[in-house]
Amino acid sequence: MKGYLITEYIKPSSLELQDIPEPVRKGPNDVIVEVYSGGLNYFDMLQVQGKYQNQPPFPWVPGTEFAGVISSSSTPLPDKCPFKVGDRVFGASQGAYAERMVCDWKALQKVPDGMSFDEAASLTITWPTSYEALVGRAQTQPGEWVLIHAAAGGVGLIAVQIAKALGAKVIATAGSQDKLDVCKKYGADELVNYRSDDWQKKVMQITGGKGVDVVFDPVGLVQKSLKVIGWKGRIVVVGFAAGTIEKIPMNLVLLKNISLVGLHWGAYLKHEPKRVPIVWKELIELYQKGSLKPVLYSKVFPLRFLAAGLAAIEDRSSYGKAHICNLQVASSYEASEAFSFLHNLCQQRACLNIRVPTTTTDLANFEAEMAPKRKDDDVEDDSGSQFSEVEAKETAPPPSKKAKTTKADKGKQKAPAAVSHDIQTNDNGEKFVQLSGKRRATVRVFKDAPMVDIREWYAKGGQTLPGGKGISLSVDQWEALKNAMSSIDEAIEAAKKA
Repeated sequence: MKGYLITEYIKPSSLELQDIPEPVRKGPNDVIVEVYSGGLNYFDMLQVQGKYQNQPPFPWVPGTEFAGVISSSSTPLPDKCPFKVGDRVFGASQGAYAERMVCDWKALQKVPDGMSFDEAASLTITWPTSYEALVGRAQTQPGEWVLIHAAAGGVGLIAVQIAKALGAKVIATAGSQDKLDVCKKYGADELVNYRSDDWQKKVMQITGGKGVDVVFDPVGLVQKSLKVIGWKGRIVVVGFAAGTIEKIPMNLVLLKNISLVGLHWGAYLKHEPKRVPIVWKELIELYQKGSLKPVLYSKVFPLRFLAAGLAAIEDRSSYGKAHICNLQVASSYEASEAFSFLHNLCQQRACLNIRVPTTTTDLANFEAEMAPKRKDDDVEDDSGSQFSEVEAKETAPPPSKKAKTTKADKGKQKAPAAVSHDIQTNDNGEKFVQLSGKRRATVRVFKDAPMVDIREWYAKGGQTLPGGKGISLSVDQWEALKNAMSSIDEAIEAAKKA
């Protein structure tokens, strides 16, 4: 199988996908999971370099958070295992950055109905960490001011939503306006750039000079936060993403009568196992009520581009939860960008049926299929109410030699077509968004169509999935659509409101 195997500590940029041994069940509770999606965390980057507090013995497979299905390789299933082969599960265990992994079934949870694999892979560490920090440790109360550092990160954005669900008022900090805008989108009341020299002054102004009641800190800003915490405030230490473990002047802790507590969710199974199911039950209830929503980074990293995904974590260019998708379909970073577009569109749960016209079902040729084809190879959309697609012609473009591109030629190259959208109604009275490129309408996004797992679509070689309604993409539109993510997001939102 494909995966990553660590035999010595290396830089994340040196990670290379390779053939590695299949996982082997050793414990009485072990099952094999087909990994569909894996969460990317800051500590994963530290672990491959030997800089994390928990280091497995060599050789080992990196990655902790994941979502997938129980593999048929798990049979016979362990005694008392509540799962069956094919069940959708998520969890945290060593070895997620591979096609398959072994883990204790007790470390697994069932993926909630309506949740995608990518969303589920973002839960195991971030959700309970943020929840227990604010509820179990800080005991956040309605009406209190909560200062959440690095609020655009994986634990940060969930903390924002949890604090709002508790009735608190949230001050979100982040290091750029783009990230602050994301925080606002998910409920933050006030925004502060912690790179600004006067961020502490602004926090005090927001709270009317009283200071905040709770500080949620996954970065390492405890000492600076002592200046903005109020009387009997609570600071919860969640992590040290800044890389420095602080030395705290304890006289300020005494003078303000504050509590300084830590949160290590990973130790709960060992020290407080009865608390774990309680936290998950309350989290799932919040999700089902619509109070919590997984927040995924817009760019999807196929498994072979794990290094690029971890780089996005390290340079803090990502927001929410970044993740890898376990599909071997793109052999270049440019191809993975186009794949990202389609994958993200599916994760919006706004489509039921996906069709990319190809001349083969061989996934190894996927990248070649994204190249522009001859005009007579394009696929026309059927105009019927079910929007069924016509089979692509099995005609391969004639071979041609690559010619050198001159500066003059580059100037003549056409820019990607713009993508526009409008809302239409089909023969059945169903409203949909039609996205149009330069040559023809290529995408139809329905308001109420349920989610489709992109893995299932690829497993079928790009064939139309059951249901009939959905999306049709012509190959020569990839570039235009890839560069129009904002238009597509607007279209989907328009469809939901229509």
